[in-house]
Amino acid sequence: MLGQPNPEPGAERPRMTEPPADIQQRLQALRADYLRQLPRRRAAITGAWRALRQAPADPARLHRFHRLIHGLAGSGTSFGLPELSATARTLEQACRALESKTPEPGDLDALEDLLAELERMLDSYSEPRGADRPDQGMK
Repeated sequence: MLGQPNPEPGAERPRMTEPPADIQQRLQALRADYLRQLPRRRAAITGAWRALRQAPADPARLHRFHRLIHGLAGSGTSFGLPELSATARTLEQACRALESKTPEPGDLDALEDLLAELERMLDSYSEPRGADRPDQGMK
């Protein structure tokens, strides 16, 4: 670190430790709250998608859908769900590509496949044991 002398050769370096138990509990509570919000977020995404399908040339509808997906892409990893972020990010990139042109109904078909994958993932986190999967915990 800047401003601190180099440790002597053979000296023990500071180790990263687990956060204190109270911080771990707070993080778990934040994660649980995030998971509880996912069904509401999924419903908002589904509603925005239906609106976009009704008027694919409306840039405001595409923008709303894109913003909702962007929120998942940016938040999933923070709450121990990197797969959710990665899947949402792929869909977000596809949305971004469509924002530079007027989408046609056929353009939305590819988005629909990506959306179906994201919805399956969101549903899995809403299942009784989906939130407790060991590979999804916060570290």
